[in-house]
Amino acid sequence: MRFTEAFTDPKLFGSMFGPTFDAWRVVAKAIGAEPMTHDERALYEQCTERTTAPTEPFREVVIIAGRRSGKGRFSSALATYRAAFVDHREYLAPGERAVVMCLASDKQQAKIAYRYCRGLLEIPMLAGLIESETRQTVEMSTAASIEVYTSNHRAVRGVTIAAAILDECAFWPAGDDSANPDVETDAALTPALATSPGAVKMLTSTPYAKRGLLFENFAAHFGKDDSPVLVWRAPSTLMNPTLDQRVVDAALTRDESRARAEWLAEWRDDVEGFLSRDTVNECVEDGCLEIPPMDSRRYFGFADPSGGSRDSFTAAVAHLDENGRAVLDATREIKPPFDPESATAELCAFLKRYGLTRVTGDAYAGEWVPSAFRRHGIEYDRSELTRSGIYLELLPLVNGRQVQLLDDSRLVNQLANLERRRGRTGKDTVDHAPGAHDDLANSAAGAVVLANQSAVTVELAAPISLGWHRSPFRYGGRSSGRMWG
Repeated sequence: MRFTEAFTDPKLFGSMFGPTFDAWRVVAKAIGAEPMTHDERALYEQCTERTTAPTEPFREVVIIAGRRSGKGRFSSALATYRAAFVDHREYLAPGERAVVMCLASDKQQAKIAYRYCRGLLEIPMLAGLIESETRQTVEMSTAASIEVYTSNHRAVRGVTIAAAILDECAFWPAGDDSANPDVETDAALTPALATSPGAVKMLTSTPYAKRGLLFENFAAHFGKDDSPVLVWRAPSTLMNPTLDQRVVDAALTRDESRARAEWLAEWRDDVEGFLSRDTVNECVEDGCLEIPPMDSRRYFGFADPSGGSRDSFTAAVAHLDENGRAVLDATREIKPPFDPESATAELCAFLKRYGLTRVTGDAYAGEWVPSAFRRHGIEYDRSELTRSGIYLELLPLVNGRQVQLLDDSRLVNQLANLERRRGRTGKDTVDHAPGAHDDLANSAAGAVVLANQSAVTVELAAPISLGWHRSPFRYGGRSSGRMWG
């Protein structure tokens, strides 16, 4: 049975996909290179910008559609079809199973597609195929299993894949252990799909910034008649005619840039990468993980506190070298979960190792943070620059190679994955991508910006003798660390 037949059969998926899914039926026909009516062909050409009909089935499909368009339900139907209607035993080793993967940025997101698949398997004609199941896996008598995976390129290796659904891949966070996790995951999937006849890889997402796996596929394959990758792009209301247009219109009024991406499936022009990865890497001292403290140096510390449940608690130390370059000496990161009081004590000990009695940080948690640091012998000064402002101060230092960074892949990845966003007032802000983190990057950037600013205060200071520099604009000695605007 072909996928289009299962999708429309009222005894199978057709019972759950009524007339409002007519546009998705055209997608199904396009994937299978099946004949289309005149109207279906017009829709196909509109959403793919291809001028010729497909002549053979696609094994790679990219669906770029707005919110509430039904792309998750459709991709789950295709995944369930691959698990239920194909007997995979012919090409599997004894005891091996063909895996239908539901991949997303985290397991909670991946479970959405998994639950759609599990719901389709409750259809009476399919329920008898289930042999066993857990909260994240369904094993079937066809020698296939439907499983939940996160976007980790290591986790997808070593299995035979019958179908892979990469859900909302435009928003996959840039991992701390991989420079390009979406690209790496995609590369790891390709060999695993190669030995499964008819295997399908489907990327589905609302569009976001013009970078990453989804945009690379769009740029390379959209509108290309001879491309082996089908790219389908459509607004929410075209794929889901039941969606109230007033919801879309209201969103466009509130924030047009965001709404055009989320509802009209258009790429955002107001979001772009902030620091080039290559440029960041040129500032890294290869093999240098930490620089020990020296009594003759003046150090600057910056901290990024956290409550201990979601974000890391980080601190960094930097100094200005004899050439006027800001040098990052050391960083510390305490990952959640942790006790905030114990974490504060640990980071204060780290700062004291570099002779610091003051540290700068943001205004997180009101008075609790300064009080906690004070209990451990460190004065905490709130930065007069916002997180975004610190990154904007860091930009010319990195581009001008006026900073030396440690050889820390987590730090490099967080810096390289920062985003610059243009607000409606024209003001730029810099922050991490949705679902990502920048705790380590924030502390490191704060410390080196403090060190760089010290060059100005030294020039304005009273005459300096050999030894520690003292500026009338800072809290004294080599342990100063207040950021001034």
